[in-house]
Amino acid sequence: SAAANSTTVLATARVSVLFGTASTYSVAYQYTALATGKITPSIANMKLLVEDADSGDIVVADSGSVSVKIYKNGELLDTVTATATADGVSAEWPADVAVVRGDKIIIAVAANADLAGVGGTASAAYTELDSFMTETTEEKYALKLENGTAIFGDKFGVTFYTYATADVYNDYREAGIYVWKSDVAAADRTPENAEKLPATLNNAFAFEADYDTLVAKEMADVVAVQSYVIVNDGTADQTITSEVYEKSVAQYVMEQYNATDDAKLQKVLVAMLNYGAYAQTFFNYNTENLANAEISESLREMDEEILYYAQFDAQKGSTNNICNTEISAFALSLNNTVDLKVYIKVDPTESGSKMQIQVAETKEDLGTDIKVDIKEENPVYIVEDIGLTELSKTFYFRVTVRYGPTLYYGYVFSYSVESYAARMVDSTEPGLSDLVRSMMEFSKAINAYNA
Repeated sequence: SAAANSTTVLATARVSVLFGTASTYSVAYQYTALATGKITPSIANMKLLVEDADSGDIVVADSGSVSVKIYKNGELLDTVTATATADGVSAEWPADVAVVRGDKIIIAVAANADLAGVGGTASAAYTELDSFMTETTEEKYALKLENGTAIFGDKFGVTFYTYATADVYNDYREAGIYVWKSDVAAADRTPENAEKLPATLNNAFAFEADYDTLVAKEMADVVAVQSYVIVNDGTADQTITSEVYEKSVAQYVMEQYNATDDAKLQKVLVAMLNYGAYAQTFFNYNTENLANAEISESLREMDEEILYYAQFDAQKGSTNNICNTEISAFALSLNNTVDLKVYIKVDPTESGSKMQIQVAETKEDLGTDIKVDIKEENPVYIVEDIGLTELSKTFYFRVTVRYGPTLYYGYVFSYSVESYAARMVDSTEPGLSDLVRSMMEFSKAINAYNA
């Protein structure tokens, strides 16, 4: 398995087997990524455990030499000699031996002589330590899309992971995924009518691509996904594709939920599924296949949690320089992120004047941060792409109108997405209260997990 938070170690494995008649040894080895896309294993700090002839105790051999045989795909590649020390046995991997995904590697060890300082005699026979095996293919270029995990942060969705044969890593020029939504028939799935999303090569030698362009109500929609790479072996570009996989984001999330016992992660995943399901209900979309259908009834219930919000904060300026054009309403647009819409009511007596809306993240920065002209024919300002981790973030708004040299001010409003959610908790519009509550629970679960 991939080593967490590592830039070089791809995997570690540990095994223990019988050495001789009464002694045992274990080995730890690691595979280190090279920039070429190939893998160079190194046998590091291999502990040889032998039985002390006098005491019968199992001890670490700290001197003496061993032979290490290295096989790849059944062929003996090399035999190297290593010396036992207090830190274990380390053997250099042959510089001219390349290992790629798909190779079967066997490491075998035997003692060349009695292990000095112990008094016991190790078996002279080579004993296979361990092997690792991945899917093999005779194709030069091949891809396998293996799995997907939930994205939750400022956006939500699924990250897809794709593995490839060694020549792909060496020769690829571009990598990504094609995504077709459920309304595209299988016969019509072509790169031209797919959503094309980029992939990057991670430290575990997987191409990873984020599908985070869906909206909440689409979480239970089955999407078809296919990995692709463009490779060039020095002659011409060619596009290689994987098989097409069909699942919904909700299915990937549910698989991840069932595979973990991390309570905080489970809470995020449940909140994600609930958000999708309540969006489906509110928008009357695919309601026969709700995103949270596979979780228990108790998990579909939301926390009884108070939402806080602010109305207008204060009046700016004296009583003789107040404008009549004013902020009149707020609304949300739910995409993958959230847009906060600010509606402005233009007073007829001020029509034709230079009007602006000032926006800032603190009241003190109003007038020095964002200033946008108000268009009288469409007086709406939108705070775009508010991430799911920032739904409680407060923004400050104020309208200004200029008559000649004098600037007139409106009220200062402090508002957030959570402000809107709090106002709608008691809404009589069917499904709206559940939708905004589930959205806020998802946001707060993400922030609690990240903390």
